Amino acid sequence: MNRSFSPVTVSLRKLSLVVVLLLAWSAWPASPFAPSVRADEPLGVVGVNGMKGVSFVPSAAAPFGSPQAAESLQKLAGTGANWVAVVAPFHVADRNAFTFYRAGDDPTPDSIAQVIQQAHDLNLKVMLQPVVVAGDGTWSGLLQPADLGGWFRGYREMLNEYARLAQSTGTDLLCIGTEFWTLTAPEYSDLWRATVGEARSQYAGPLTYSANWGDKDRPEYGVIDWWDALDYIGISAYFPLSWNDFNIDPLVAGWHSYTDPYGPNAQGFTFHWFDQIHEVQQRWNKPVLFTKIGFASAANSPGRWDVPVDSQLELSVQANAYEATMRVWGGVDWMPGLFWSPWSSDSNAGGPGDNGESPQNKPAQEVLTRWYTGNH
Repeated sequence: MNRSFSPVTVSLRKLSLVVVLLLAWSAWPASPFAPSVRADEPLGVVGVNGMKGVSFVPSAAAPFGSPQAAESLQKLAGTGANWVAVVAPFHVADRNAFTFYRAGDDPTPDSIAQVIQQAHDLNLKVMLQPVVVAGDGTWSGLLQPADLGGWFRGYREMLNEYARLAQSTGTDLLCIGTEFWTLTAPEYSDLWRATVGEARSQYAGPLTYSANWGDKDRPEYGVIDWWDALDYIGISAYFPLSWNDFNIDPLVAGWHSYTDPYGPNAQGFTFHWFDQIHEVQQRWNKPVLFTKIGFASAANSPGRWDVPVDSQLELSVQANAYEATMRVWGGVDWMPGLFWSPWSSDSNAGGPGDNGESPQNKPAQEVLTRWYTGNH
């Protein structure tokens, strides 16, 4: 049967189709990478889409996958955190080595996957953060592999394994490296771009790298020229904030203006950490994450990192540094997240007699919880 329609009928049908499409579009869930934010909503870490993070670090006393680690992760979620960095160490033998391996205490892929699943069950998003540990105690930022090509080939093999693990577990962010200060100078940029490319071929989510905050005259995060290949600028943020006054207001001021008391490259120099970070952010037009930040519970904790930790226990100094940092960075629109470190997989870590960097069972945990639950 021949069916004809008047122009009015056709127009009405087209209009109905448009309405249906608009309704369907409005019901589609918002992308987590392009969230809608009202003008009156807080921004940055404490914002509705802020990454309120804590770094979950394996302990021999409570290996990943153990009931003790699950208990500690649950307590971490109790702080109000909505992100966790699952730290996954593996090894090289020494500063010159270029062969990577897992030591006996390093978490296995299966145990890492279990922690990621447990985190997701607790409504925590996950950043998977592989870190390299040298068996001779050399910091990862001072590695000098005897075979540079061999080092990058071996590193990519390990990283690609973690990238595939991140993909299969629905991990929300992958950190492709942590503090390789001697290996991220511009002459190595092509090697890192190739490394990023391989990681993206294995993992479809966003990527970052955790760059060291210093040296003061050559900060790694300022030297890297391949931030455009990543989704976030990541910084291990151990900036000194004060030398002799560790109350909250001087520590807040230290993020904006810090004068170093001594040192071959810094004596008498004044550093403006906030402005320096912002300059790098503007240069690359990328959001910034503090992929790792922490303070010890010691009298000189927010001072120079290379000065031995004061043996005098000062829980209030750590709490003050947490408070000052959140006051400065909590609402910065171009810095959506930070990860306080370390939260041990051993739920009994930290405590009132510990002068280390863990906030667990200390006043710093109370500060963290207050900010992350919106009670600041």
